[in-house]
Amino acid sequence: MRDPTDRDREPPPQSPDDPPADRNWPEPVDSNDRPPATGGLGGFAADSGLVYRRIGAYIIDSLLVALTTTVLGLATGIISMDLDGPALDPSLALWMLIFEVLYRWSVQSAFGATLGKLALGLRLVAADGGPAGAHRILIREVALGAMLGVAQLTGWAILPALVQVLLVYVVIHRPDRRSLHDLTVQTRVIRVKPSDSDSPMRPV
Repeated sequence: MRDPTDRDREPPPQSPDDPPADRNWPEPVDSNDRPPATGGLGGFAADSGLVYRRIGAYIIDSLLVALTTTVLGLATGIISMDLDGPALDPSLALWMLIFEVLYRWSVQSAFGATLGKLALGLRLVAADGGPAGAHRILIREVALGAMLGVAQLTGWAILPALVQVLLVYVVIHRPDRRSLHDLTVQTRVIRVKPSDSDSPMRPV
């Protein structure tokens, strides 16, 4: 028999994170209302999308830098098409690293994201969520370039790849998903709402 008082009872309050009944729940985005991510692999599943997007954005940006540097290298003669001579100038790796630092600094200072981050719905901000600022971004990218540059100078071809693996390892195992170059100047990478990430690039 139904309790007549059931009609007067108010339904339990719905949590903001509960999925609506009439549509699929969208992927989570960074929010100040959400609890911080748990460090280590135990918390990785909760926000693994951020890590995957950071890796994907880095690969996109690196490919853009490599393609642009190759075109400029062929145009300036740094890359030779002469089969009898050396194919690459030894300084090519250095120029590519410098170009990558300048690219990441200039684009993120102007728009808050590189082309790779923009494509995958990411934005670089300060640790408190505000704009990172040009000076802070420059130090961040120089720190990243220095880590990769020192690895290249050792002459061990695998060492730069190991440095990149270390950077990803730190992102996975830190609760705030920040890497070593983020920690140098207190920045972090966040996911943005689709309405923001799909809009044209605009200064921040």
